[in-house]
Amino acid sequence: FRYCVINETEGVSVKPVGHLVSSALGAAAVFWFLGNALSAAIFFVSSTLIDVDHLIDYIREYGLKCFNFRVFCQSCYEFRLQKTWLVFHSFELLFVLWAFIIVLKLNMYWISFALGVTFHYMLDCLFNPIFAGTYFFIYRWRKHFYMEKIFQKKMRERNASHNTAY
Repeated sequence: FRYCVINETEGVSVKPVGHLVSSALGAAAVFWFLGNALSAAIFFVSSTLIDVDHLIDYIREYGLKCFNFRVFCQSCYEFRLQKTWLVFHSFELLFVLWAFIIVLKLNMYWISFALGVTFHYMLDCLFNPIFAGTYFFIYRWRKHFYMEKIFQKKMRERNASHNTAY
């Protein structure tokens, strides 16, 4: 989860780099290419706010009453949730979105929205060292949304690093 950087000595420091900077650069490219500020803004919003599904998973598991931003960041970065739906991180939804745009010949604002989501997925697939199938909702559903089954390799790595004596 690129909004949070966890440092062993300093704990969690929240740095809006990752998706935010990349999305801003992508939005600038959209503005340059289309010459439309609203399209650029839609691209930026869709490529960053898609991560709200991490918050949905956190609230589903821990509730809103005890929300703690530090714990939220750690739960995402360190795969601490028992289940994860990640409802918006879905290649199936992306396919449906692009199909609607093409079939219904939707305008540049819809295209900008879809480009932002596609850009987010592209960054996730390039920089998150996890199995690409994880981005299929059906894959997660077949694993009953259990974090340990979806992210088996990452969970083993995390557990191995936590069990290492320093």
